[in-house]
Amino acid sequence: MNKVFLAFATLIFLGAGCIPGIGKVTPVEGKWALAFDLPQGWIMASPYDVNSKKPVNEGVKRADNAVVVQSTDKKLCYGGITCEDTTAVAPTDKDVKIYATKLDSRRVIPKDNAEDLGNRFSRVKICEDNEDCRIYHAGNYKYYLETDGDDYEFTYSGDTATADKVIRSAKVVEKFTDIPTIEVKS
Repeated sequence: MNKVFLAFATLIFLGAGCIPGIGKVTPVEGKWALAFDLPQGWIMASPYDVNSKKPVNEGVKRADNAVVVQSTDKKLCYGGITCEDTTAVAPTDKDVKIYATKLDSRRVIPKDNAEDLGNRFSRVKICEDNEDCRIYHAGNYKYYLETDGDDYEFTYSGDTATADKVIRSAKVVEKFTDIPTIEVKS
């Protein structure tokens, strides 16, 4: 009888949140619609023009339709692009650049040939490793995330395994950490 009472009392305390740290769920925080578990040295930034004199801008806003998630705070200049900005660097084999894009409501996530990765992630193979789509370190997969709100597409350049791990760490932000902005149309 004492064991039953103890088990019942424990459930009541856990459910009521009386034991500190147990039963509480921390909301996912971030400045953009998705947050990522980024390895050390990685950044999330607004998309940038590799030849602009402006440095990589980490000023991500919640209203942005796309962000760049990458392994360095330097501009990455992939082959095939003339890099006039001297602050841009050629990527190493360890560098990865991911474009995360909020899909327009009219865009449909492809279901044919899509590989279900679980947790509402899927990916579609664009081409094989040795084909032309891989020129200049471009990824051979497009990733997708379906959420109850918006859907997202991810493309990348660099190592597929690293990109896969970072992309699949994406979680929908429940608590924004930036100051809300009002977009003014002129």
